[in-house]
Amino acid sequence: MAKDPQNTPTTDSANIDALPKALRDSIDLNNEYAGRDTGRMKRFLTAQDTSGPSSEKEKEERHFTRLMQLLSDPNYAKVYFATEALVERAESATAIALARNAERLQEAEGHRAQLREQAADAPDGRKIFASNDGNIYYEDGSKVTDPAVQKLAKGSPSFEEYQRTQRNIERLEKDRRAIEEYGRDVVDPARSRLNDQNNPPSKEELDRIRHDLQTRMPEPVRESYDEANHANASPVAQNRADDDYLNSPALNAPDLPAHFKAAHDASPSLAAAPLPGIDLKRTI
Repeated sequence: MAKDPQNTPTTDSANIDALPKALRDSIDLNNEYAGRDTGRMKRFLTAQDTSGPSSEKEKEERHFTRLMQLLSDPNYAKVYFATEALVERAESATAIALARNAERLQEAEGHRAQLREQAADAPDGRKIFASNDGNIYYEDGSKVTDPAVQKLAKGSPSFEEYQRTQRNIERLEKDRRAIEEYGRDVVDPARSRLNDQNNPPSKEELDRIRHDLQTRMPEPVRESYDEANHANASPVAQNRADDDYLNSPALNAPDLPAHFKAAHDASPSLAAAPLPGIDLKRTI
């Protein structure tokens, strides 16, 4: 017997309102997933969740970024991963160099404080030191000419030792600024470019990144960098850390197309699950 069309539930607003709530919710959810304009206010999905039929394409694009597309080219992948490896080593070497600098600077400043504590005080409050050349000097390097003040310097540390300590502190402070500048202006931007999934660097830009990482590396970072390479028994030559990787006959990159296909296949399905206890066919 044919069903009476007037007794068959439809998806217009008036008929849906007359349905049981669970059934009404399921119909609304399916309509929102399908992107249908029913004249009813959306209750389940926001604009960020889905924008209708284009949502499937947008979700696919999120799972298959521009970087992934480029990495499917073995030549690009080889250069990209060589650059990424260099960035990681530069990041580690920078962190080690900063830690060492802080430790050495603390020691030098402590030694300077000890020398100043042992030094005699001039009447105006300045510290005075006895020099190996027989003269007495204020801490700023000017010579003490007052005989009365000169006598106060007996037993003070040598001016030469104080000068060496002061120069060491100035050098360490300069090194610290260079290390921080390298991290801020070279390493961090390089990492940021590698992490840009939708606007990845070209092969030419990757070459420039590696060049800058190597040529702009300050000596304290270079020291940590070379020590790490030696510790890992790396055959990489200094200043050419990427050569062996780039020139290797075997590509040390994963099977990227297979990984991307798996990621794509594993993307969340857009099919709306029926509400519990309801056997309702999709109305899409």
